[in-house]
Amino acid sequence: MDRKSLVIAGLVLVGLGGAGVAQARAGSDGWTADPYNQKGLTINTRSIELKKGKIWFKLQFVNNTDKAMAVDPDSIQARLPDGRSVTRLKGVFDKFSATHNATIVKPYAGADVNIEYDVGEPRRVTLVLNGISIDGKPQKFPDFVARGADGDWAAAPYEHERVKVVVESAQVKGETLSLKLSLINSSDIALYVDANAFAAKLPDGSLVQRAKSLFGGGKPKLIQPHAAGDVSLDFKVGNAPKVALQMGGVNAGALNLPELVLEPK
Repeated sequence: MDRKSLVIAGLVLVGLGGAGVAQARAGSDGWTADPYNQKGLTINTRSIELKKGKIWFKLQFVNNTDKAMAVDPDSIQARLPDGRSVTRLKGVFDKFSATHNATIVKPYAGADVNIEYDVGEPRRVTLVLNGISIDGKPQKFPDFVARGADGDWAAAPYEHERVKVVVESAQVKGETLSLKLSLINSSDIALYVDANAFAAKLPDGSLVQRAKSLFGGGKPKLIQPHAAGDVSLDFKVGNAPKVALQMGGVNAGALNLPELVLEPK
C-alpha cells in the first residue's frame, strides 16, 4: 500500500471512531453492555446512564454490509425485567424536527443513535431492535442487553424434595457476585455442605469457582435433619447477565440437585 492509500485508510478509521470494534463501555453510574456484533451489525456503546428513572443510551450503529442500513430509533423498545416494554421518550418539540426520523447508515460506516426511556430503577434493560432494515428489507436482530454494575439479584423459589434454598442476599459489586444462602434440610439424613465445591456457570457455559478470602474458604459443615444452615459464597462473574449456581457443594453433588439460577432484579 502506498503512502497516499495509508493516509486515506487512517482518515477512514478516525472518522468511524473505531467503528469496526464492538465496545463495552460504562456510563457514569457503571452501566455496561456486552460487545454486540450480529448479522452485519456492530453496536458500540458510547455511554449508558440511568438518572432519576430515565435511561440514556448513546450508541454507535456500524453497518458491516455492502447495503445501506436504516435504523428507526422510535421502533426500538426497552424491555424491563418484569416483562414490561416501554417506547422511546419524545420531547415536546420532536414533532417539529427530524430528531426521531430513521437514521441511514452507509455501507461499512457508523452513525450515532441516542435514545432515552422512562424505566424507573431497574438493574437490567433490554433493547428490542425493531425497525432496522438493510437495502429496504426489514431485518430481525438479537436483543441488546444493558445492566448496572452493582445491584441486587434474585432467584426463583427453589424447593427440592431433600433441600430447600432461600436466598438471604445476593448482590453484585463490580465483577463479584456475593451470596448468602439458607439451606433447609427436608430429609431425615444430615447434609454435608462444602462451600468450596459450589460453582457458578456463566451463560457461555464456563464455570467459575468460589473466590476464597484471605483466611481461607470456610470449613465444611453438617446440616442436621429438618434443620437449616447458612453458606456464603463469592464468585467473580464479570458482566454476566445471569448465573446458574451448581449445587455440587451439597453432599459432594450426590443428590444431583438442580441449578439455582440468579439474575438481576
